This record gives sequence, C-alpha cells and structure tokens, in this order.
Amino acid sequence: MIRDKTFKVHVSTDKKIDGFHNLKQDPWEEKNLLDTELDEAQKAALAKFQVIVNSLPDKDARPLYEPRAPNRWDRKANSGGKKKH
Repeated sequence: MIRDKTFKVHVSTDKKIDGFHNLKQDPWEEKNLLDTELDEAQKAALAKFQVIVNSLPDKDARPLYEPRAPNRWDRKANSGGKKKH
C-alpha cells in the first residue's frame, strides 16, 4: 500500500494498482475508485502513485519477515469485522 494525506492505493505483488481509495471521503475504504469514472484530481493522484509503483523493484531484495517487538499502542486484531460508524 502507498498513501498520501488523501488517497491510498493497494498494489498487487505483480506491481499493479488494484485498489484506489479517497481516505477523507471513504475512511473505511468501501468504494474502490478504480470502479468509477475518475475526476481530474483523482487521475492526477493515481498517476503520481503509478510513477512510484513503476519505480519499485521487480523482486523484493529482503523477502523474509522479521517480527518486531510490539509497540505500546498496538492492539489485538478484532475478529468481529468492521467497526460500525
């Protein structure tokens, strides 16, 4: 995932953007903007993210995950689904 203050993209393992969300208008990321007609601001943001995605390496140089110690603000995952708002 890559994000800025307004938008967030989900990037697949084959370096394709498969999710695009406006975090200010849709904080729960329920509407994938790739399924809609994008306005000029959205097109510009998506293009900016695509440049970043294109610069990513094709292969992860360090693919092994090394667990870190938990932070004091970490919480256990809620298995009950999305929070109601």
